[in-house]
Amino acid sequence: VVSTQSTGWVTDAKAYFKRDNVAECDLNELLGKIKSDDAFDTDMGVHRERLDQITNLTQEMVTQGFSRAAEVAARAQAMNGLWENLLVARTQHREDLENARETQEKI
Repeated sequence: VVSTQSTGWVTDAKAYFKRDNVAECDLNELLGKIKSDDAFDTDMGVHRERLDQITNLTQEMVTQGFSRAAEVAARAQAMNGLWENLLVARTQHREDLENARETQEKI
């Protein structure tokens, strides 16, 4: 139930946010990154919906007493933890972009 594809997407996105050095960008690069960041929000929405579906299916499995429900629940919980970490990294990245943009606009 818990998708390794979704886990990979979250892990890759978080890694990108952590390694993207916006401090070295000029204003045009920053504006492009902000536009890409806005598009990423849409992509995040799709993945959030998928994660919600997984969470709901997991709850159903637990409620119905499926034999591997505990394993699936643990994987779903881990995925939710990764998602929360991604949200923190994404928020920090956006703040870094906005701060760098403001600095470049003052130059």
